[in-house]
Amino acid sequence: MMTSYPIPIYGIGDNMQYAYGKGIVTVQDIHGNNYEIHDVWWVPNLRDSIISKARSKCAGLNTRMDEHENIYLYELDGSNFAITSTEVDNMTMFMDLCAVQVTSIERSC
Repeated sequence: MMTSYPIPIYGIGDNMQYAYGKGIVTVQDIHGNNYEIHDVWWVPNLRDSIISKARSKCAGLNTRMDEHENIYLYELDGSNFAITSTEVDNMTMFMDLCAVQVTSIERSC
């Protein structure tokens, strides 16, 4: 079933944003461990990427928070993929995360 794009996205800043496609992103931690996350929305007007806890859980990643409220996102099935959040300007960010490949599944022009 094809999704009808654009999809309105609410709750990100003061303005509504739009997703114009969906695909697979391969992310890499600082140690070179890769992990694929499927069904990632393409929202070209966002300045930064956002990781959904629900989507990362569906992708097989685990989440935990330490006593300093740093977020750890990691995989337990043998890939050793793991990233840790950092606070930047009152935003929790994964600074040690890199998207190394994006594969488009659906997209509208």
